[in-house]
Amino acid sequence: MTSLRSGVKLTPMKKLFLYVFLVLMWCNVGFAESYVCKDNKTSTNTVGTYIWERDSKDHFSLRAINKDQKIHFDIYHEDQNAIVLIAKAPNGLGVATIVLYKNDLTYGGSSIFHPFDNYDIDDYTSGKCDKIN
Repeated sequence: MTSLRSGVKLTPMKKLFLYVFLVLMWCNVGFAESYVCKDNKTSTNTVGTYIWERDSKDHFSLRAINKDQKIHFDIYHEDQNAIVLIAKAPNGLGVATIVLYKNDLTYGGSSIFHPFDNYDIDDYTSGKCDKIN
């Protein structure tokens, strides 16, 4: 087969390279989804800004701006209205949950870790997000 413009013959290997390239381009944006979320003041009276990035179909990672640490969350549930994320502490002594509402881009979450008597009813986070892609 020859290209109409250049007259270059497309060999089967060139076609294969083209198809692989197109598939990889499509897969690269298949999970692209990121949010920049800003906390309201919480019980600790701190305000933080976080970047939420979809790593795969089943995982998100959260990274605080100006910090290198990432927290990996599993997607517990997702539909057209919300994403529910859950993360287990590396030592297995606690859990954190966050819910992102897609319609108004607000979120809320809470965590609890052992020892349980260190927590108050006010241990939560909430805020507003902007979708960046």
